[in-house]
Amino acid sequence: MTLRRYISTCFLLLCTLVPAVNSKEPAASTEPLSVQRACVWKIQGSSNTVYIAGSVHLLRQEDYPLPSAYDIAYQDSARLYFEIDMAEMNDPKTIKRMQKLGSYSARDSLRRHVSPGTFRLLAAHLTSRGLPTLLFEQMKPGLLAINLSSMEAMRMGARADLGLEVKYHQLAIKDGKPSSGLETVEFQVTLFDKLNDREQDRMLRATLEKIDDMQKILAGLIDAWKVGDIQKMDTLLNEEFKEDPKLKSLLIDKRNQSWVPKIEEAFLGSENVLFIVGTGHLVGKGSVIDLLQKRGYFPQQMNSPVVKAVK
Repeated sequence: MTLRRYISTCFLLLCTLVPAVNSKEPAASTEPLSVQRACVWKIQGSSNTVYIAGSVHLLRQEDYPLPSAYDIAYQDSARLYFEIDMAEMNDPKTIKRMQKLGSYSARDSLRRHVSPGTFRLLAAHLTSRGLPTLLFEQMKPGLLAINLSSMEAMRMGARADLGLEVKYHQLAIKDGKPSSGLETVEFQVTLFDKLNDREQDRMLRATLEKIDDMQKILAGLIDAWKVGDIQKMDTLLNEEFKEDPKLKSLLIDKRNQSWVPKIEEAFLGSENVLFIVGTGHLVGKGSVIDLLQKRGYFPQQMNSPVVKAVK
């Protein structure tokens, strides 16, 4: 089942549910060593430039400094777009709304929608982490799978407040740059509702069966992301989706197709624009980059100087 890799590495949907906004940014280096690729693309239009940057939504302190192409794209842009409006994400009312949308009613529960075997796996995993099963019984499988995966990421020090969305939203506020979202919170939270109980059970079970590998998978993804290795990232994020085309269509393809017209609209203005979205949307066949190329655009993958930390 492919979603174990998608959830554990890309965190495209809900890993920035409760981003901390007061974290200290790791110190940047000033000692360049060489040049390497970054997961940032530059598209020159007739009157402006559009940048598309790939995000890993949860990062670690050790992943800083970020590849410099991200700051170059940010500094050259007057407006930012994220997957969802980060200002909305920081509203406490949003958290309550997301929890409600991602949970069953008081008269319903997870037990009624997943198999006994899957529920036993869940209970065993939660016990191993010192967590009460009762705390999660009202969550729908999609939101639960992402929460479990995010908790595993946090065990290795990966946090939303270190992710690109929080970093650049904070900078945009400081610099007075407007930002908005490509999708709504409601859309993302209810995506999994399009799967039936059997499909959601399979998804949750696959997540639980491979959850002990998630830290290793995420570390491998971050390593590939930092050096702009799009071939490796394509393999990590998309290759196994071939086994489940319906899931890929729901979580990746249809969303990519809906974003491309919005990106094209940016070329109608005179301001440079930066889009920051999950890296899984930017690599491989059917990606945003692939779709833009097929529409006659010429995205150029950017380079970054490689730096080492100054002690």
